[in-house]
Formats: sequence, structure tokens, C-alpha cells
Amino acid sequence: MPVQGMEMLSTVARELHISEEELLRQGLRRVLEHHLRAVKAEIFEISSRYGVSSVAEMETRYRDGTLVVLGRNNPSFYTVKGRPLYVHLNGLAIVLLK
Repeated sequence: MPVQGMEMLSTVARELHISEEELLRQGLRRVLEHHLRAVKAEIFEISSRYGVSSVAEMETRYRDGTLVVLGRNNPSFYTVKGRPLYVHLNGLAIVLLK
């Protein structure tokens, strides 16, 4: 760590009445928690977009070919004799899926 960073660490630790090691530990924890929240938010957004409740469900649906993106400008699904029927919103694409 550069000298200026070490001086800042010492100053802040002294002002907070904690050790430099404790300041580094708490700071690292906050940074990791921040990134974890961002990852969880992204997982939630992806789960919502694909209409799945878990990574395992997403993987299974991907392998089965039944994974679809939900929302505006996305296809609608209907069934024909229990098989999914892909109908794009503009009506130009209609595909019976396996």
C-alpha cells in the first residue's frame, strides 16, 4: 500500500479508536457486502426475466428448450395438446416446441 494510503488508514483508525487491522477488516466486509447485494439484485432481475425461481430451474429449462424471456417484446406461450406453442407478439412467428 502506498505511503499516503497507510497514513490515511492510520489517521482514520486513530479517529475511530480501532486498530488498522479492524478498520481494514470492516472496510473489506462492507465492500464485499455491497458487491454481494449487487449480485443478488442481478440474480433477481435475471430470474424475473426468465420466470424461474432458481438457478437449477433455469438450467433445467435451458436444457429442455423451454427457457423463455418474459416481458414486453417477448413471445407468448400457449399449449397445443400439452406441447408449448411459441407465438411471437407480432404474430409472425408461430413454432410448436418439442
